[in-house]
Amino acid sequence: MDQLMTRLLNVDRRIIYALVIVSLFIPLVRPLGLPIGLSPETKKAYDKVESLKAGDIVILSPDYSPGTEAENLPQTMAFARHLMKKKARIVGLSCRADGTMYAVRVLTTLAKEYGYEYGKDYVLMPWKAGGESLVVAMGRDFKATYPEDFYGKPTKGTLVDDINSAKDIALIICMVTGDEMQWYIRQMDAIYKVPVTGGGTAVTIPGLMPYVASGQLQGVLAGLRGAAEYEMLLGMPGKAVAGMDAQSLSHVLVMTFVILGNIAYFYQKRRTKK
Repeated sequence: MDQLMTRLLNVDRRIIYALVIVSLFIPLVRPLGLPIGLSPETKKAYDKVESLKAGDIVILSPDYSPGTEAENLPQTMAFARHLMKKKARIVGLSCRADGTMYAVRVLTTLAKEYGYEYGKDYVLMPWKAGGESLVVAMGRDFKATYPEDFYGKPTKGTLVDDINSAKDIALIICMVTGDEMQWYIRQMDAIYKVPVTGGGTAVTIPGLMPYVASGQLQGVLAGLRGAAEYEMLLGMPGKAVAGMDAQSLSHVLVMTFVILGNIAYFYQKRRTKK
């Protein structure tokens, strides 16, 4: 026993670092699907998307920057996969200049997997300045706001033809790190009764919860964990589940070493006194 405790007190820190790296690497290569629970906000968002009918038009709005990609991009991927499974028609756009690339990346990538045809099943809109006033313009006349798509081609002849008013939009899904979701709630939900859901970085969630409580926000994904919960509901564990697995496994490993180190320390201290 004395020899074991001595070894625990003198473990080479490089061994600990190596084990932490392994605990992070394994889940990222192959997600384990460790239990993470399910928040009611994630379930509400999932149920709202699940209630869509084939052919419904949905705005997918990734309103974030590269700095929060680790949290927001898995949310966007999870929502997009669910929409394509439901065969909803998707309008990809962003109120942020650097958010547009995520709409393009996610939808063009998944379109190949789900057999989505550009123009018929999904379209991509260019970035336009205006902030909340842009959302106001969308609600008043979507076709006039976006006469051309991301590629500079007319939106006439695409699924945009079926957006005659804001009421033709079945759902708005917004992933944020700022105030963009509140813009959609104030201008699309409050005025035209277009339901809004989406996801946010962990630090934005406290500011969004009052909207969930009031029923103006149909659930919300909280950071990476919310995305992981959504992936598990879809039965398609991806980067979010892998990220949460890596966090959980590394935390368990660190806690184990802390506990063992303390046991060894107090054992040696007690033995020294004797």
